[in-house]
Amino acid sequence: MDSIRRDARHTGVEVLSYDDIERRRFADWTLAYSGASVYVDGLIRALTERARAQPHPADVRRLIRGIEEFARAGL
Repeated sequence: MDSIRRDARHTGVEVLSYDDIERRRFADWTLAYSGASVYVDGLIRALTERARAQPHPADVRRLIRGIEEFARAGL
């Protein structure tokens, strides 16, 4: 996260979940930018845009599971 904070290319970053972990969740995935994705943007928006200031923890877990599926698929 420190690297992301220092990188000027990253703006408007919000931490949705902060947990201690034993190992990197996406160690083999570069998370490289490949352009806009209407599907992914819609998924993130649906799971994070709520009346509350913070998304519901269950929604954050669903979002993380979705990202894990992308990582496994090599997308």
